[in-house]
Amino acid sequence: MTKPLTHQEHAQKDADRLERKGYGPGGLLASKPVLTLTRREQLLVEYAFRGCQIKRLCDLVGREVGDLWTFEEAADALKIKRRKLRYLQTQRVFQQAVAAEVEAMRTSAKAGAMHTIVDIAKDKGDDSAATKKVRLQAASAILGDAVGPPPQRPQQVNVNVGVQLSAGVVIRAKHNPPPSRLEPETIEEQ
Repeated sequence: MTKPLTHQEHAQKDADRLERKGYGPGGLLASKPVLTLTRREQLLVEYAFRGCQIKRLCDLVGREVGDLWTFEEAADALKIKRRKLRYLQTQRVFQQAVAAEVEAMRTSAKAGAMHTIVDIAKDKGDDSAATKKVRLQAASAILGDAVGPPPQRPQQVNVNVGVQLSAGVVIRAKHNPPPSRLEPETIEEQ
């Protein structure tokens, strides 16, 4: 017959079980930061920003070849657990990979956007004032100029005591102002 476990032994056994599941000091929540992405994690980012070119995986997710996937869909297809995905999304190396893909998308879209702006600038339209304004804005976007004055910001004066002052109107009050008409007169005067 085995001896019953003490409270401390029960607690240690539970802690060991939770650590094996990833909750303890060696688990995902307390592990060291990710320094490099594995091939599957790189594919996760690629499928979200460039789409998947493998027909079998696309059929598994229910998407066409070349469609962009969500991170959850890509994680399911690549057999990455959602918890691992959430953990990856907090890691700097993953965020840098996502930022690099976003920047690549922006860079590749600039040429198409410029062609669209040129087409708008060349389009005569119905020759109304609205069309002329749109053409003028398109031309200034091509040249890199801003149309109209820059937006005004309220001016602020920063004082070292931590009080923020904004520009406004100053009203000077007299040292001994006359009594207000709204104030009730004293009882003796009535």
